[in-house]
Amino acid sequence: MDLRDECVTFKGEKAPADHISSALLAPKPLPSPSTALKQGLAAGFKKVLRTEEDSPSPFPGVLPGILEMRVKEGSKIRNLMGFAMARMQSESGDSGRAGLRQVVFAGSGRAVTKTITCAEIMKRKVGGLYQLTKLQYKGVQEVWESQEGGESEMTVHRTVPSISILLSKDPLDPLEPGYQPPETHTTQCPHPSVSASCFFSVFLFQYN
Repeated sequence: MDLRDECVTFKGEKAPADHISSALLAPKPLPSPSTALKQGLAAGFKKVLRTEEDSPSPFPGVLPGILEMRVKEGSKIRNLMGFAMARMQSESGDSGRAGLRQVVFAGSGRAVTKTITCAEIMKRKVGGLYQLTKLQYKGVQEVWESQEGGESEMTVHRTVPSISILLSKDPLDPLEPGYQPPETHTTQCPHPSVSASCFFSVFLFQYN
């Protein structure tokens, strides 16, 4: 279990407040997971709850009613894309409402790769989309309970990388960090997800 920054508290203890925060700047990583967490996992603890800290949108000034797809580790890409594609491609006469102009795919931790995949599928299916990619860290809280009975419980506060990808049919600010223009047939590579994946890999490498 790879943890970049985490704090473990057992039931009855108070968690440090500074471990529940979202930072645009990378937090200082710890050299390794804490001994308490290792001992807890070895003792047969099971994760029963995971909550993410609410954070402001990294895209100020987006259109009202924008579609935000929150990608989770267990999300099915087919279900996500079926809903998102229907909203982005619908016409006024089909469902009584015009298709959306913008969509955001957002995910954190192990859902990052799936988030990038969803955005790349959308770009291939709906041509001419402008893109903004934002990377940051997000605070999460996990509750672990013992599988051996009793009331043993521990809470893990940690910081995980997250990614948000805005796709828009309308032009975006080309000077905004993370901007990508629409792909063309002459510049599109056989594996369009490579650029986004490499971008995120460099982000992780800088703070490892």
